Amino acid sequence: MSAMEGDQPAVPAGRRPWAAIAGGVVGVVLALAGWWAQDAIGTLVNEGEARTGERVAFTADAGRYRVVSSGPLRPSLSSYECDVDFADGSHRTIIGGTAVNAIERLGTTRLLEFHAPAGPTAVTCRDRRLPDNHHGRFQVIAAGGPVDIALYVLVGLGIAGILGGIGVLVLRSRRN
Repeated sequence: MSAMEGDQPAVPAGRRPWAAIAGGVVGVVLALAGWWAQDAIGTLVNEGEARTGERVAFTADAGRYRVVSSGPLRPSLSSYECDVDFADGSHRTIIGGTAVNAIERLGTTRLLEFHAPAGPTAVTCRDRRLPDNHHGRFQVIAAGGPVDIALYVLVGLGIAGILGGIGVLVLRSRRN
């Protein structure tokens, strides 16, 4: 291999804008797929997890949290009732599906969202129709956590790649 061959770019200059556009499209599509699957992904990075009827205690940062359920025998969305005890001493009872865009994807159901002040917070979710039912699990996840941040960054990079590639193509067409 000569010195000239080692200096050659991996992608020929004429194809770079198209590679940037393609990479941007792939990035945006991956981010959209991530948003679609974010509740399932969020169960891997959660604030806590418990069986239905049990309690999850965690230290909240001032922000938004989401409760999702999983498990093959979990109660239906509208059967869930969750008690949230906040650091400021307040308490809220929320019926599943009433305080969130309720969706079910990849074996995970989004039950509710809430804003919590910073400090100790506890969530207890139960089957309100069958109180002795402890099937299924629920997880508390940070709604604006690392998964959301990574998806926003991926969309930003994807859009930058698309616009940058289009910009180079437009500049080239003006030169010709």
